[in-house]
Amino acid sequence: MLQVRLSLPVIMVLFFILALFNSLQGLVGPYSGILLFIPVSLVGGSLFQLFYTYAHFGFHQDFSTDHPVRGEPVRYSLVIHNEGFLPTTLIRYEFSYTGPGLETFFYEGLQGCILLPHENQKTEFTFYCQYRGVYSVGIRRLIFRDMLGIIELSYIAEPKIFYVYPEIHRLPSSIDTFFSSSGEQSVLYGGFTEEVGVFENLIPLRDGEGDRYIAWKRFASTGVPCRYQYGKASGRFLKIVLDQRPLSQGILSEERLLAEDGAISFIFSLLNHMIERGIPAELVLGNAETTYPIMERKDFDYLYQISTGISFTDPRFPFTAFTGDYTVLLVTLQSLWEEDPLIQVDLYTHIEQRVRSEKNTHCVLFSPPSLYSTYKMLAEKSKEALYPFRKNGVLQVVNSNLGPEGWKDIFDELEAF
Repeated sequence: MLQVRLSLPVIMVLFFILALFNSLQGLVGPYSGILLFIPVSLVGGSLFQLFYTYAHFGFHQDFSTDHPVRGEPVRYSLVIHNEGFLPTTLIRYEFSYTGPGLETFFYEGLQGCILLPHENQKTEFTFYCQYRGVYSVGIRRLIFRDMLGIIELSYIAEPKIFYVYPEIHRLPSSIDTFFSSSGEQSVLYGGFTEEVGVFENLIPLRDGEGDRYIAWKRFASTGVPCRYQYGKASGRFLKIVLDQRPLSQGILSEERLLAEDGAISFIFSLLNHMIERGIPAELVLGNAETTYPIMERKDFDYLYQISTGISFTDPRFPFTAFTGDYTVLLVTLQSLWEEDPLIQVDLYTHIEQRVRSEKNTHCVLFSPPSLYSTYKMLAEKSKEALYPFRKNGVLQVVNSNLGPEGWKDIFDELEAF
């Protein structure tokens, strides 16, 4: 797409000069015509060079991969070339360089070059997609301006968009403890006419039922709102709740992203493990009423595709983790004993209430590296207080700086669970 911008101050100055030179005609005898020709030729030459440059320039950008994985280096090259027989006017180019962890960059701002006939200008650099998310890298626009600054042409380009998805890791069999006998617990404590562990059918959504179990994909394809109908649970099932409250502003961006990526990667690794074994699950994001039942592989694939958009920006306390009688796994970045500033409640109080009621409640905290010692100390203090009810839940802190290796303590506790 081409954008054109005129510089009114420069145009007004040029008109003034032309008027001045025109008023001098007759004062310098036979040189009057030459005197007027000088500014006209300068303007004409400047504009000719501008449009000639635009008509004969070309560029090509290349990436070493179109589908980078987390942490993979991506090599980028940009070649701008002049296909004409005349030198170009100044060509400036602006990069797009956005994405998690890409706050600083050597090529930020406008770069520029003037190319001789058939000359190329090459720019190369390497960047890393170190975190889950959406990256936009490449040329955003090329700017051409004539030497007098009368007209500016902007060629709008489209940078490359990369989607970096959560890493999925193989989990040991001890992880099955998270959802063993979950259905039996739901039946034992009863009170439910439906249980999301057993999917039976899709039925039309009635007024007043809300959108808690709405079948969004069916609604999108047919336009008819339907909801999932569930039967009595008698098998294994796990409700996973992701606490989307953000970390405090004092945490470094790198540590925040490490913790967020660790939590998301663990959840999707666990969901993938369950799908491979045919075990249903339900994912709740924050305190939202909309849930994501994961009954089969296509449900997982759909959720995985939108995982780059899962953010930690919901300030609400995750009360959804403490409702119902089925087994719950809460994944959070927050400290157990830190009170929510809005409602003066903490995670430990709610976890204690559930495990004392003999409701299986697991909690995994993904800690920023700088807070790991504090998180770990508070978690051990909590486990001591809940020791008589240790069979009702797993409580572990993960150092996000260790990646999947930091999950080992979870597996060790589950083996002894």
